[in-house]
Amino acid sequence: MAYLRKRTTILAETALDYEEGTWTPGASTGTVTPNSRWYRKLGSMVWVGASVAFSSSTATGEQRITNIPFTPVTYSAGYVGFTTWGSTDEPQMMIMVWNSLDYANIYKTYGAALTPANVSSSRIDFTIGLNISGPFV
Repeated sequence: MAYLRKRTTILAETALDYEEGTWTPGASTGTVTPNSRWYRKLGSMVWVGASVAFSSSTATGEQRITNIPFTPVTYSAGYVGFTTWGSTDEPQMMIMVWNSLDYANIYKTYGAALTPANVSSSRIDFTIGLNISGPFV
């Protein structure tokens, strides 16, 4: 019974720690135009999402989405739901935030290899789940 009481208290405290809002994505090179952007925080977990368009002047090589509104304590991989990047013959795209950083790297994946994605003149829609304060509740 004590476990159930403690668990209920933790869940109630976590549910009270709720926040949502918008943020302004940036780019490490070139410019990015946000079409939509949002975040939702519940306890130690934050979901960050955006739909962004990169300019044609965006440099090739490693591209980053900057200004992530929360800094994770662990590595976090994101989901790219839509992109105008590449073609059906090209590898998939992945977005990742490494622990203690406030930016996301954009990669193309092919097998086990991760290489920087050239997102010049591309639009990507993504969601990243971030653990921001230790063990999940």
